[in-house]
Amino acid sequence: MKFLFLYLLLLISYLASGQEFAGKWFSKDRTRIYHIYKKGDEFEAILEKSSRISDKEGVIILRQVIQVGKKKRYKGSIYAADSPISTTAKIRFAEDGRVLYLRLRRMFFINVTIKWYRSIENQPTQLRAPIESFK
Repeated sequence: MKFLFLYLLLLISYLASGQEFAGKWFSKDRTRIYHIYKKGDEFEAILEKSSRISDKEGVIILRQVIQVGKKKRYKGSIYAADSPISTTAKIRFAEDGRVLYLRLRRMFFINVTIKWYRSIENQPTQLRAPIESFK
């Protein structure tokens, strides 16, 4: 009986391990909404909505994202919304789990960090207004 309970506990923790990563996230300037979802053993993200004219909604932004270690750190490929060229991204959570930090290596070893913010349905209306105004 103890073995069965331990097995179920491990199974639940395994299934929930990426759940906080999956979901909707938005850019710092609130012009883009990203949808991160699990695909097999990996995660992917698409650009779900954007108010930027040059963006194409539905394009893949993150691909082949896997968890690295046990500290909720991830690694994968990130694509620009208007380019098929990818670069490696190291991804980690803020302590409260509401912010994703995507660290990209650019030319000449200069790193860039992009922040995505978790979309929360019950946040105040004035914070959601720019997102809901997308077409």
